[in-house]
Amino acid sequence: ESVSTSSISPTSSTSLSIPTFSTTLLFSNHLVETSFEDVSSSVESDSNLEEIQNITNYHTKKFKNKRKPAPICDYLDTLEDGSRNCKLCNNKWGSSTSLSTITRHFENKHPRIFKDLRQATTKFAHPPYSMVERIEKSRVESLNKDLWEWIVTSQLPFSIVEETRFIKLFTNLDPRYKTPCRQTLSTT
Repeated sequence: ESVSTSSISPTSSTSLSIPTFSTTLLFSNHLVETSFEDVSSSVESDSNLEEIQNITNYHTKKFKNKRKPAPICDYLDTLEDGSRNCKLCNNKWGSSTSLSTITRHFENKHPRIFKDLRQATTKFAHPPYSMVERIEKSRVESLNKDLWEWIVTSQLPFSIVEETRFIKLFTNLDPRYKTPCRQTLSTT
């Protein structure tokens, strides 16, 4: 998904009065900002061309990941070279070592801490409906029937059940319910 904004502003940093155009695009976690100057008149001297090239600016800013660090990181020191040390036993890992390897270390060498970490991370990981608690078959059949009746009486295409927003709506209502595909509904 991308978001685009544009602006035009006169530049005051040069002797030429050339409007500057800038465009900002947001792609995933990257903000791409491009700015350039409108050169509607012909450029006759190399110095003007060089000045315009110096003024033209392309740059990319990467957003920092706002994700909270894993709780296990509280027990690690990160060194300048990117390597990590266990604060409890001074075990050292290289910068390319994955957190799963470090987690295994805590599971084997620091089981009490590992147990606490596991409880802390799983405490908030569960959705409102437990994965063990399955939706009853009769409830699924009833929802499917109601969905079919709504689509038919509203004269909507069966493909509506495959639209992202439609699926999101039902997921928010009850994450245990999986909307049927259009083929299943059309043969019901």
